[in-house]
Amino acid sequence: MAIGDAVCLLMGTGVTNYQPSAGVEVMITFVVTTGATGANDLHYYDGSNDDDIIRPSTYTSLPHADNSQISHNVYNTRLGVTNSLYLRKLGTAEYAGVSGVQTGA
Repeated sequence: MAIGDAVCLLMGTGVTNYQPSAGVEVMITFVVTTGATGANDLHYYDGSNDDDIIRPSTYTSLPHADNSQISHNVYNTRLGVTNSLYLRKLGTAEYAGVSGVQTGA
């Protein structure tokens, strides 16, 4: 891949890491999560420590003017990801999708 290339990843139901190759930098600009288990959170991960950065149980929109839940949570964001600090999705029955652009090689 080269600088400016699109990155798009569907993170499945198991514990899933997105770790770019050594020297590659990626800016994640969009995240979508399904469900609201709370365990479907995305984390920054360095191989031994993690920190919760997105919780799908926090709703950003509703389909109507009521308190019903939606099936997808959409986040426009900027998450810098490298080989040493990358994304981890915990294992659940839910999915998460991320997309962005490669910013360094």
